[in-house]
Amino acid sequence: MLRVFICYGKKQGEQIGKRLRKYLRNQGMDAFLASPLSPDIPAGADRDKFIDQRLFSSHVVVPICDSGIHRSTPAKKELSKAIDKGIPIVAFIRGKCRVPKEIQGKWVPVRFSPTNSKSAYPQLMLMIYRTIDWKREQSEDTSLARPMRLPLFSELKNLLRRHT
Repeated sequence: MLRVFICYGKKQGEQIGKRLRKYLRNQGMDAFLASPLSPDIPAGADRDKFIDQRLFSSHVVVPICDSGIHRSTPAKKELSKAIDKGIPIVAFIRGKCRVPKEIQGKWVPVRFSPTNSKSAYPQLMLMIYRTIDWKREQSEDTSLARPMRLPLFSELKNLLRRHT
């Protein structure tokens, strides 16, 4: 199953991240929202260690780039760790916001409208697949073999055509 790590800066990003997590899970992906209040963190677990484990086991990182991410030390640390480990980043960017300097030149962008982030979800999902397909072609990483229950890239393109 394709594992997606979602990070954000402040409250507004968290709300977008929760909706995105739900959408990606409904599409068959294992989406994790890096939040201190994440329902995915087991009770009694060391929160920081658990978040790092999820980050390091992810196939792709999706930061919610709005004004809050620039002031978030945890999000910046997560992005730096992702870069150090070579985990691809697909930035979900609100309107004309800038991406954090930590990932400039190391990311694939998907912009969304400040009033309707949901309309960009299919495009984001397509970019996640494209990024994973590209990484699969660039390496011999067998963990990137076609995830179970997920459509091939060509099947995803057909799915998106039907929904647009």
